[in-house]
Amino acid sequence: MSFTETFVKPLVLSIISLFLGSLIFVGVIENYKDDSNLKVKLLEDYFKPSRELTSSCLKRQNDLYLQYPMYSSSLRLFSEEMTHLLNNPSLNSNPDYELALKAVAETHMKSGEKLKALEKEVKKCKVEVFQSLEVLSLATGTFNEFTELSKNRAESLKSIYKTRSNERKANTSGISVTELQSMMRSIFTIDFSSKKGQQELQQKMKRMLPVIEKNSEIMSKTEMQLYKAESKFYSDVRQETSKQISNKFKDGFLTWLF
Repeated sequence: MSFTETFVKPLVLSIISLFLGSLIFVGVIENYKDDSNLKVKLLEDYFKPSRELTSSCLKRQNDLYLQYPMYSSSLRLFSEEMTHLLNNPSLNSNPDYELALKAVAETHMKSGEKLKALEKEVKKCKVEVFQSLEVLSLATGTFNEFTELSKNRAESLKSIYKTRSNERKANTSGISVTELQSMMRSIFTIDFSSKKGQQELQQKMKRMLPVIEKNSEIMSKTEMQLYKAESKFYSDVRQETSKQISNKFKDGFLTWLF
């Protein structure tokens, strides 16, 4: 056997193997780094922003269902003060009481404005959260699970909205929207020095207030149900996406070697 076959050829083969092995190891390291960066990107660009958005939206939903009873309570307070004024005619000559009554009316008006603002905010943020979770599911490869969870969510929301609609119709069956709007406008245009105006408004409120309070009860109750349905949907989607992110990297670096 020649010197070349005995020493040179094995040496060359060992050098080539070492060289190729080094390249493969470097490639594994780079792939692992790339996927580690991908994990960070998934968390920073998709998961965390989505989590923050859902948390903020749920906070608004919580504020909304709490605002409905506050709205009707402020109206009840105004009604009671109006009745107190009618039962104590001497208060008509008291400018301080008139100011107090106007302040109560203003508080109710602000409560109504806050309610409308929250309704708009919640409607908007629900859309934003859904879109955010949809993108997150696409980025993590869980879109099929997201689609299935979305169907369940849609069914839950549909059922709640149907219940709300039926209960509200039953509650307002004897009162028209025009009557209700007329009474609400009267609160802010009433001449508190006019006993006739006070009596007319009190009569309207006596008839309308139970309807408004019941409506607020219905809205608050169903809004809480919507909150729970949305919260479950958000939680389920985050669980699927976080599980997928964890599964990709749970075995660590050694999975790249074998």
